Amino acid sequence: MTHDIEHRPPLQTRKRAAPHPSAGGRGDGYSQEMRNLVVAVNAAGMSNHHSIFDQLRALHLFPSASTERRHVVLHNNEGNIRPCKLTGNKRATVLRCHDLLFLALYRITFPKATAAGINAFLYCTEPITAA
Repeated sequence: MTHDIEHRPPLQTRKRAAPHPSAGGRGDGYSQEMRNLVVAVNAAGMSNHHSIFDQLRALHLFPSASTERRHVVLHNNEGNIRPCKLTGNKRATVLRCHDLLFLALYRITFPKATAAGINAFLYCTEPITAA
């Protein structure tokens, strides 16, 4: 029997350098403070009228115009600009927890239900998450 024991690294071990958020898909994205700043600057109408933001964008110190638009649209639609949980763009293939229970109850109640009906039922039973 083997045990996978992770050894403690030596003191003063540095973390690997995180990729810049503008690299796309390889980092953690922009911080919450930067997202708030982008939305505030856009709300003030300053990002398109000042060349300082073009210079900051060229130096990768301020998000691109497309990222700014995405953050503003997200803020307008959702009311927040929190980042999404990283899932790797892969949907769950196994039902767990309450979904499995709902599936069992639905199949008992409607044994001849179609897959489309089951999917619709499970979609409708998803709990609404607080914003």
